[in-house]
Amino acid sequence: MQRTQKWAFRLALTLGIVALAVLVLKGSRATSVARPQAQLGFLNAIKRGLGEGCPFGGNSSSTTVVNNLANFLNSRSGIVLSQAVKDRLIEMETQTMYGGRPRKTISDISNALCDTWLERVGQLTDSEIAQIGECTRTAVDVPFTSSQGVMGRASGRLIINSMSKWFSDATAYRDASTPGAVAARTATPSAIYDEVDRRLQVYEQALPDQWNRSTGYTPVQAFLLSYSAVADDLLHQSPAELTQAMQALEASLHQDFPSCQTSCVNRKPYGYMGYLYSTHIPYLFNETVQKRLMDRL
Repeated sequence: MQRTQKWAFRLALTLGIVALAVLVLKGSRATSVARPQAQLGFLNAIKRGLGEGCPFGGNSSSTTVVNNLANFLNSRSGIVLSQAVKDRLIEMETQTMYGGRPRKTISDISNALCDTWLERVGQLTDSEIAQIGECTRTAVDVPFTSSQGVMGRASGRLIINSMSKWFSDATAYRDASTPGAVAARTATPSAIYDEVDRRLQVYEQALPDQWNRSTGYTPVQAFLLSYSAVADDLLHQSPAELTQAMQALEASLHQDFPSCQTSCVNRKPYGYMGYLYSTHIPYLFNETVQKRLMDRL
């Protein structure tokens, strides 16, 4: 778990869940400065996770690629892609494979995700924002305390300990009702671009035959990357390794919070009530959001 958080810390960026942007996006910007190579252990973990769970390239049909995606997302976060979403992704992927649809650039993906994100944020009700705050944190089973606040990224880097502070910042970001919120919304496109760019750099290092910015990315890759950014799932580690990480966290929680009899059995590591890191996927990456994202790809 410490190793996971160490690397997540290095890769976690300033794309907060709704209102976290108010606090951290003010100074964020995309950069073309070369970044250091990821450590070999983490790259191997990407190969065992993304590389084996959702491979791209080769002679796989569009249907196989999309089915791999659906199984991969479900195993990691409990997301169930509807048949309508899968059918549309198959069509888009087929068109791309046969040259009828151009592959996507980093800018294409980040722009589509940013527009979809801001659109969804603008539709959130006060009640939904409060529920997102309650859900968005590591050790989500532990009662809300000063040490287990709203956690904007899985690394634990961005924490708001007061739920009232979370709510006021989140609603301000939604409404662009304060100077800080306006500045944060203005900075959001750069932050999302940086999120996309940094993740792609790692995937390109680990899986250069599948992820290559010079040739561009397919719609399914763009869809998967968008999920990764929203859920803060780095797509690393095999299913067995994720189970081991959840069991280690469970043992730690039982030791630190004896009254909390949480269990990782039948739980997913990411997504809604994710045991390693929880995000409110039903609000932030539901079928409507998925379709709007595809509209922009």
